[in-house]
Amino acid sequence: MKVPRVESKLRVFCFKIQFRTQVSEFKRSLNTVNSACNEAKKLASQYQKEADKCNSDMETCEEVREKAEEALSTQMKLTAMWEIRARQKGWREKVAKSNAQTQGRNLPKTNMEKSKYSR
Repeated sequence: MKVPRVESKLRVFCFKIQFRTQVSEFKRSLNTVNSACNEAKKLASQYQKEADKCNSDMETCEEVREKAEEALSTQMKLTAMWEIRARQKGWREKVAKSNAQTQGRNLPKTNMEKSKYSR
């Protein structure tokens, strides 16, 4: 009857060995999962920082665009006002364009032409 007792002891010993190997494998797997989670947390943090930076830059860009639109509106109003004054004084667009074109024809266009005229 001693044989069955040895057999049961061997089964228990074998079970302990299998259990220990499974525990060590699970620990290794858990370490792998933990390191992957930590890496994912780091990447998520970096992405969040980039997103926050992008959002703040977007707000700044939006503010600058609004200021530029306001300045453009002001300049367009001033231009319209000066054009009205010029028209009241007798300025006409076609005359102004033709004067600019005739003045442009008489002026030298390159440095070589300038030197021809200066001699």
